Amino acid sequence: MKNIVSLKSLIYKSYLSSALVPVFAIEAVLLVLYFGVTYFISQKSQEILLDEARSALSEIAYREAGVIDMIFTEVSRDMAIMRQDHEMFFASKECRLPNGEAEFARHQNGALYKLKDNGGSSIYAPKHFEATPSKMQKVKCSESIDPLMKSIVDTNPVITQAYINTYDKLNRLYPFMSDAPSQYGSDLDATTYNFYYLADDRHNPSRKSVWTSAYLDPAGQGWMISHIVPIYSGDLLEGVSGLDVTIDSLIKNVLTLKIPWNGSAFLVDEEGTIIAMPKNIENLLSLKELKEHTYTGSIQTTIEKPKEFNLLKNSNGIKSFFENKTPIKTFSIKGANYIFSQESIP
Repeated sequence: MKNIVSLKSLIYKSYLSSALVPVFAIEAVLLVLYFGVTYFISQKSQEILLDEARSALSEIAYREAGVIDMIFTEVSRDMAIMRQDHEMFFASKECRLPNGEAEFARHQNGALYKLKDNGGSSIYAPKHFEATPSKMQKVKCSESIDPLMKSIVDTNPVITQAYINTYDKLNRLYPFMSDAPSQYGSDLDATTYNFYYLADDRHNPSRKSVWTSAYLDPAGQGWMISHIVPIYSGDLLEGVSGLDVTIDSLIKNVLTLKIPWNGSAFLVDEEGTIIAMPKNIENLLSLKELKEHTYTGSIQTTIEKPKEFNLLKNSNGIKSFFENKTPIKTFSIKGANYIFSQESIP
């Protein structure tokens, strides 16, 4: 039996092979080219945008680090002025009473303190403080350093407290603490805390000013860092003076930076511990910033931030970034990519 093929079928097959198939092939090639070129352009555009973002972020980090450095430099200038004032007091033993006579008494727990706020600082000394005439003269006459401490705290929005702790355990602090003995307890020894011993002759033989790491303030102001300096009379360490900057103050006055792409800034000390971070960084690093503290008793030792806040003690990619002082790097965190840039603040 012979196969009979119609003329219409022959023409249709010939049309498919000679016309439609090449057209479809060309269309397929064009589609591949279109999506390939689109993908290539998209990738190149992303690379260009990322390069621009990296460059811009580096510039922003450099600029903002300079701004933050100026803020801390201003604290250092205030500290230098206060240091001169405190050294002058111990050298001259001048006894000015800018706020009039102050009243001192023993608390029921035995600590010595100033009874009333006369516009200056509070006074605290532990129960074992020997109130000899010469020491009480120092307690009384040290009122002369109050005006400058008050002026510094009242005019610099970053600084929360100004103080001096003497070698014989006397604490003078502005703003005035209404019930220092209850806050400090009966026998607080300030010389055992980081805001004293980091500036003493053993830890700081060069007698330079020193920044502490973040710690819990025994005076009740929560978490803070301090700029401290030793006060000498010849070779005698009279005490250590300090200016306090709370973590909350840092976040409000320093880290409210307007960074594009929903960016945020945070501060890390030279040991790798996070000093202060805003909410965005808390969420990113799964940490809760320590700003406030509920005081249920006196703080009898230096309490620093937990190890979770130290980026160099945690096994993550950020560790090598800080250790190697890498200027800029991309990290994948929680399923998203982030660009990190860092600048040192002297």
